[in-house]
Amino acid sequence: TVNVTQGAVSAGTLTSPTGVLNISNGLTFTANGLYACKLSGTTPGANGHDQLNVTGAVNLNNAQLAPIPWAGFRPAVGDTFVIVRNDGSDPINGTFLNLPNDTIFAGPLNSAFKISYVGGDGNDITIQRVARAPYDFDGDGKTDVATFSLANARWDVLPSSGGSAMSTFFGLTTDSIAPADYDGDNRTDIATFRDGAWWIMSSRTSTVTSTAFGLASDKPVPNDFDGDGRADLAVFRPSNGTWYQLRSLGNQAFAQQFGANGDIPQMADVDGDGLGDLAVYRPTGGEWHFYRSSDDSYLAFPFGLSTDKPVMADYDGDGKSDVAVFRATNDSNLPDFYILLTDGYVYYGSSWGAVGDVPTVGDYDGDGKSDIAIYRPDGSGTATWYLLQSTSGFTSVNFGTPSSKPVPSAYIP
Repeated sequence: TVNVTQGAVSAGTLTSPTGVLNISNGLTFTANGLYACKLSGTTPGANGHDQLNVTGAVNLNNAQLAPIPWAGFRPAVGDTFVIVRNDGSDPINGTFLNLPNDTIFAGPLNSAFKISYVGGDGNDITIQRVARAPYDFDGDGKTDVATFSLANARWDVLPSSGGSAMSTFFGLTTDSIAPADYDGDNRTDIATFRDGAWWIMSSRTSTVTSTAFGLASDKPVPNDFDGDGRADLAVFRPSNGTWYQLRSLGNQAFAQQFGANGDIPQMADVDGDGLGDLAVYRPTGGEWHFYRSSDDSYLAFPFGLSTDKPVMADYDGDGKSDVAVFRATNDSNLPDFYILLTDGYVYYGSSWGAVGDVPTVGDYDGDGKSDIAIYRPDGSGTATWYLLQSTSGFTSVNFGTPSSKPVPSAYIP
């Protein structure tokens, strides 16, 4: 019998970090227990992933689950891991903390998983890697069409999973909207930044928290800098070119000078290690500047004009943010989007937009690639989204008003 009352249980040895731990006569966690499950491959055992192979009942009692990518392994969408293999007759009792059956939850290094307690041969615990997308309010792995009204501070979301639009009044019309997944449930939380304070409505609990972090003149740039699956509070301070972070893992504050007054901070993972990187677009000279978390290296190069809008995102699905700018023109022979892929530094342009359009890049079809998209207010009091999806192709959606800000443009000036 194994009872995990404090601390963590994990499989593997010093010479083989992942492995199968055979347990007889049952496994019982308490709420203070943790299952640290290392993932370095798709099969259980050495050079694969951890598995608890249990004979007898399994009692979870709201213990914590922590899937940990190991040895540089990054699970692909669709990969499934049997993390607890239970013998045929005994049930799984209870669930891990905040993880009912079929829950999708954010994992480390910008991943997301769906958990099942009736997986495998019917009573095993499995987790499956699923897509994670920005501005995804319903947790289905796709960016949702959503707006924030500059007239009355109403958030309107059209869930990509189906159903009617959802509306919530939150914040002030003068707030900077700051949507991100702060609670790690793989759903974007409604949030604003106001006079140095963050106001966040958790999608997990529907509770509102307020945290003072920053100055009124700071630019909010939340990102997952510590790799725990939750967005960290972060601001860029133009007056001194410094980034300030309040990381959710350990509630630790960090400060690093990177940038200059006039720079436009970016939410980025340039090196694809699953950790947020410091990145700015400098309109003067059309320059990009990056500080990569994987090797603490600095990179800079020109790509763009002073009047361009930076729209950095992962357009090819390799897990790395690609450099891109939006340069609206009414000439169909000229591109509106200019994109430089980090994989091979391949450049391409796309004529998709017009003067007055707002870029709204996101992964609307859930294929792991950011889609070119624009929001176009019209003269009749409505607005239309034009989406060029990388897998599902073109679609348009009438949603919003000329006085609304499209949520996927939250961090675009």
